[in-house]
This record gives sequence, structure tokens and C-alpha cells, in this order.
Amino acid sequence: SGKLEFDLAVDGQETRRLPVSMTRTFLEDADPDVRRAALDGGNAAWRGVADVTAACINGIAGTRLELYRRRGIEHFLVPATFDAGITRKTLDSMWDAVQSRAEIARRYLRRKAKLLGCERLGFQDLMAPLPISSQRRVSWDEGRAQILDAFGGRYPALRDFAAETFERRRIDYEPRPGKRPGGFCSTSKLIGESRIFCTYNGALGDVVTVAHELGHAFHSHLLRGERPWASGYPMTLAETASTFAQNLVIDAVIDSPDASDDDRAAMLDGRMQDASTFLLNIHMRFLFEKTVYEERADGELSVDRLCELMLEAQRSAYGDALDPDALDPWFWASKLHFYITGISFYNFPYTFGYLFSTGIFARARQEGPSFLSKYEELLRLTGSHTAEDVARASLGADLEAPDFWNASLDLIEADLERFETAIDARF
Repeated sequence: SGKLEFDLAVDGQETRRLPVSMTRTFLEDADPDVRRAALDGGNAAWRGVADVTAACINGIAGTRLELYRRRGIEHFLVPATFDAGITRKTLDSMWDAVQSRAEIARRYLRRKAKLLGCERLGFQDLMAPLPISSQRRVSWDEGRAQILDAFGGRYPALRDFAAETFERRRIDYEPRPGKRPGGFCSTSKLIGESRIFCTYNGALGDVVTVAHELGHAFHSHLLRGERPWASGYPMTLAETASTFAQNLVIDAVIDSPDASDDDRAAMLDGRMQDASTFLLNIHMRFLFEKTVYEERADGELSVDRLCELMLEAQRSAYGDALDPDALDPWFWASKLHFYITGISFYNFPYTFGYLFSTGIFARARQEGPSFLSKYEELLRLTGSHTAEDVARASLGADLEAPDFWNASLDLIEADLERFETAIDARF
């Protein structure tokens, strides 16, 4: 894939030969012709190496299934749920809740289609920007003050930790030539400190990214006194503190009397974009991979069959929210997650973490400051307990039952209604 290139052929423009890694950039373009050309061009490139990618996915799944059989592992999801620190019953409970309320995210996509001027979205439109994106630029000093104010209003201990992180210059935020976009947090157990990397360009989304990474650093800060093996948490619990922190900032922007209608709409659109990703797109990936393993047990899958399974998974997850003639049968070939040899089902932990952190944030809203001590205890337990034990001990919640998941989905549905209200006010 590092050598793969595609042709971006847009009507009225000169065709460009580009690395296939740039496809995602063009799928976020405001021009629908560019998005369509990016998907078509990228898929043509992946179609050219389909025999290789199909051989890889068959080889990886087939090897695992044979090893599991020889080791007496009864089902291919057992290693995945063990690595994630959850039971199969919890996984099924979560997906049952997601499927039963998939219309929340589908409703958002239908509204997005209207805003983009089309009857239904195509797969190439899922990441398209809406015509309500906030153009306000926020300097680094303003963004830092915004984060500290948001944290201080709801979580003084997090505010103090963030202030120290800013003061000690533990964030590499300045854009410079050759610096990659995005953000991450890295922690040294040896010195008990974290460092944050991000490329801050002054958008509201950049402020949210810094808050997100500060949440990761705070999580590590709370675990600094634990032994090394009690400090490593599974992927299902890895986004708990980061999502909690970013939600504090998003709420502060939405509730601010100084925020414009575009600011509020942009923040709520970001939340609903997350909902469509974690409730629909990630579910699509899980459904596809699960069926691949079920069918691979009886023999290798052809390229055509892999494309068929991908389309079936997209129809199941997205329902009628997408144009049935504008789906993406080659998604399986282009998604790195299906080819990670060290871990299988690199998908459902994303949805778990999203809904788990959303449920915790909902609880914090309900209980106020008295919840924060329970929240910190929850974060300390993440490195040494299963997700079910963490939720039971800190929240009194049963993750194997639907109530917790539905409470999280209630909050997402409320955000959808706020988004619709903001859009109605904007247009």
C-alpha cells in the first residue's frame, strides 16, 4: 500500500497521479465531484492488487482459525474479547443495543444529506464537511485558556493537572515543515510523566484535540503509582479519560453565550459524526470480519465474495441511510485494521470505548462534583480489572445488560436533537 498510487480524475481538471494514502484527504473535500473521484480512483487502485489483499486476509484468518483449533479455543471471538477485557455477553449486549437504536445515527446521515443537497449520501460523502463549519480561529493562548476554563468549571483537579502540563511545556503543539497532523500522548513509566504531540492550527477542533490528549495524560497521571502490569489498560478502556476531557470542552463551547450558531452547530456535528462512525461504520467492520471468519472455516474466500460480504455489512449497518448504488465494495481491501497480525477484530473496542465513556460522562452530568472521586477510582482500576469489574465497582453498572448502553445512547440521541435544533436555527 505504501507504493500504491491512484488517479484523481475530476471533470474539468487535469488528472493527478497521487499516493493512495491521500484518498482520505479528498474524501473530506467540500466538492462532491472530488469525493466521488477519490473513491473511484482509490478503489481502482485497490482492485489492481485485489489478489494480494485477498490472499493476505485469507492467510491471516486461516492461520488464526487453525491455531485456535489446535489450542482448543472454541470460538474466534474468544481471544479478541480476552484482549479487550470483556466477556462475549457484554459484547453481544452492546451490539444488540447499537442495532436496536441504529436510527439515531441514520437520522443524522439523512439530515446531512439534505444539508449537502442530495437525497441520500453515498459512501464517499460520509466524511464530507457540512456548510456550517466554524471558521473562527483560536490562538494557542486562547485555546489554552478555553481548556482551563472548561476543566475548571466542572473538574478542578483536571484543570490543575492541565495547567501544570501547559506551564512545564509538555505539549509539542507548534506547526512546522515536515510535522505530521493529528495528535497523540506518550507516557514514561520511568519518570511518571507524559508528553503530548499535536499540530495546532487554530481551529476549534484543534482545541478539542488538545483536551483529548490531556485526558490521556491525566489517566496516566492517576496510574503513576501503580505497578507496571497494573498500569496497562485494554483498548476498550483506553479512551475513557480522553473522551471525558474533550466532552468538557465541547459542552463549554456549546453552552457559552459567546459561541456563534456556527460554533455550536460545528461542535454538535462533530459529536454526531462520531456517532455515525462508532455506531454504524465500526459495526459494519465487525459484521464483515465476523462473517469472514465464519466462512473462512470452510475454505478460502474469493475477491468477489469479499466484496459481496462488504456490501452486505454496509447495508446491514447503514440501512437506507445510504444510496444503495453508492456503497464501497472495496473497503475491505483498503482498511489496515483487517491486516494487523498481532490482534484480531480491531474494531469493536472503538464502539465500546465510545459508549463506555459517553455513559460515564452522562453519569457525571447527573451526579455533579460528587461523581469525580468515583471517576478517578474507575480510572485507577482500568489497568488491573476487566471492564465489567471496573463498571460494577465504580458505577454499580452491569455491562452484560442493556441498561448502561441505552443510557449512553440516550445522551447521543439528545445530542442529535440539539444538533437538529442548531441546524434549524442556522438555516
